Amino acid sequence: MAATRAGPNSVVATKLIGPIAASVLNGNVRLGRIFVTIGIALLSLMAAVDIEPQPAKTDDEVWALARKVGTRAAYGVYRRRFPQGTHSTEAVGLPSALVPVTPPAPPIRTIPVAAYPPQGVVDPCTKELERIDSAEAKSFLSAQVSNRVADYRDFAVKYPTSACRQRAEDRIAARARIRALFPPIPGFGPLAPHARIRNIFSTDDYPVSALRNDEQGRVTAEWDVAEDGVAESCRIIQSSGSARLDIPTCRTIIRRMRYDPARDANGVPTRSQDRMTINWILPNDPEPEASPAATSPR
Repeated sequence: MAATRAGPNSVVATKLIGPIAASVLNGNVRLGRIFVTIGIALLSLMAAVDIEPQPAKTDDEVWALARKVGTRAAYGVYRRRFPQGTHSTEAVGLPSALVPVTPPAPPIRTIPVAAYPPQGVVDPCTKELERIDSAEAKSFLSAQVSNRVADYRDFAVKYPTSACRQRAEDRIAARARIRALFPPIPGFGPLAPHARIRNIFSTDDYPVSALRNDEQGRVTAEWDVAEDGVAESCRIIQSSGSARLDIPTCRTIIRRMRYDPARDANGVPTRSQDRMTINWILPNDPEPEASPAATSPR
């Protein structure tokens, strides 16, 4: 059963207590009774609409939601999130119509060999990006950093003849294929996003420039999780004090963090947010420590 919390209207309702108490203390019993009557009516109404269900997140919560919905797609989400979960064996005994299934792999786009630059020839897009002072290069690099589909679309529209336009369109198409793997599941929500893997950093990721300067530190990053489960718009909310550590932290998160996306109360994939703290420690120590914070869909 998903936990619940009182919404903001409950706070408003409690403010009625002040006028009621004041009226009674001042001897205006009749006015006090009016306040009581209004207060009871408001509290009854708010009790019916103001309890907001918290997104299902744990093994048991997602399983309970899947059982409630009772569809193949819902059980499939549970199995994807918890392949070795507490209830994974229980699902085996379900009717065949409800057996979870793994979503099909996205279609592979075959690119003719001729489309690749001959050996020794620099890719036109790569060459364009070397012009770091050009507005075109800055726009594409900005889209790469944010990893937002909207930014790639804006780039393709703004620079229709760019050498990087095809690369932008390829990324837009790839994201569309990923998005198709997460169709709405009526009634299956609200659901928190679920990271496929959180331990995405290793000692091999330690920035060389930071090693040369004996830099280490703690970085906290926050990012958006899109409707297709891809990380976007990473930003540093607590810096290590070194850009040599901060920038690679976000770059690695954007490249490697993937999710089963959050869903709203109607079971429709929706955007959310996540955060993580990375403690970069100089060699002679284990791999960088990741301290994941609770995911909070927004």
